[in-house]
Amino acid sequence: MRNPIRLAKTGFQQLLESHPALRRPVHAGVTAVRRGRYALRKAAAPLSEHSILFCAYQGRSYSCSPKAIYEYLLTDPKFRDYTFTWVLKDPARYPFLLENRNTFLVRPGTRDYEHALARAKYWVFNFR
Repeated sequence: MRNPIRLAKTGFQQLLESHPALRRPVHAGVTAVRRGRYALRKAAAPLSEHSILFCAYQGRSYSCSPKAIYEYLLTDPKFRDYTFTWVLKDPARYPFLLENRNTFLVRPGTRDYEHALARAKYWVFNFR
C-alpha cells in the first residue's frame, strides 16, 4: 500500500507542473503559513540569550563553518552555559554530538525546529 500523503504530494506537484500559473500563488500561500507559524512560536517562546542554532547545508551534514564555530565554542569557557542546537535531517548519524549535555538535535521542518528558531538568539547557517 502506498503512502497516501506521498500520493497527495506527488499529485499536487504534478498539478503545479501542468499549471505553471499556480506556482507563484501556491508558493506565496505556503510561505505565509510558515511565517505565521514562526510568528506564533516566537510570541510563545521567549528569546534565550544563551542559545545558538547551527545548520550546515540545509541540515544535510555536520560540517563546514558551523562545525568549526561549534567546536571552537565548546572549548571556550565563556560559552560553557550556552545551549547548542543542531539542525540535521538525519540526527541518528551524529550521536556523538549528544555527548555534550548542552547540545540538542532537531529535524528541519518539525515543531522542535520552529521552537529552536524562535528561541535562539544566534543562528550559524551556511548558505550560498
